[in-house]
Amino acid sequence: MKNICITKSNDKLNRNLPYYKKYISVYEINSSSSIYQSYYAMKENIDIFIFNLSMMTKEIVSFIKDFSDQKTCFVYIDISDNQKIKDVNLGDKVRYITKSHIDTDIESIKLPNNVVNDLIYSQVNIAEKKNQAVYFLDNDNSIPNSLLPLLYPYTKIPIKMFNGENIQHYQHLGHLNETSRKNILLESSIMLYSDPCYNNEAQICGCNLVNLEKAKDCNSVSDLLSVSSNLTNSSYTSYGQFIKDFLL
Repeated sequence: MKNICITKSNDKLNRNLPYYKKYISVYEINSSSSIYQSYYAMKENIDIFIFNLSMMTKEIVSFIKDFSDQKTCFVYIDISDNQKIKDVNLGDKVRYITKSHIDTDIESIKLPNNVVNDLIYSQVNIAEKKNQAVYFLDNDNSIPNSLLPLLYPYTKIPIKMFNGENIQHYQHLGHLNETSRKNILLESSIMLYSDPCYNNEAQICGCNLVNLEKAKDCNSVSDLLSVSSNLTNSSYTSYGQFIKDFLL
């Protein structure tokens, strides 16, 4: 059992690691909190730190330089920002984890693009679907321009949106944890997407996938279904395997 400290973030990796209590104990810290205060509050009982590049601060960089010879530190490259990587400039004091779609020259552990939470998405039973679409706003700062024409009052397509940060719209229904996300996918006939982050999970739950760029002229669920597609890759790896391979 390893004790791991991660940044509290809406990133998919950060959201899923805490589920794997069989292998790791996860401690989350806010990026606005002092990493030094958090470290001593946890009584130094941490084996591994994972810091998101998008939330790196000067204090975190200083902390890594002070403690990397005592603790294992990872920088998780969750944004494509080569300049920020250069600015951090931690050399061999850290190891790197990189999101599947991000290219970097830095030697790193690459997250597979087919990784799913096997604790949630195993033995899935697909029941009768509702005539509705779902869109996850996790990676959006605002409602995408290509989604707006599909929402009320422009159409009456039953679209449910979730996980938008500071996004106000009556079709935005709040925030979901990963288990609730699966339940929404199971009941929805369509998942709209601009980022394919949850396409694997949607396929497991029997959703029709519709890229927003193909949906812009649609006015009904039937129209959406006519431009839908399904992934053909049915082979997945798990966060559990990732943990065993690289963190334990």
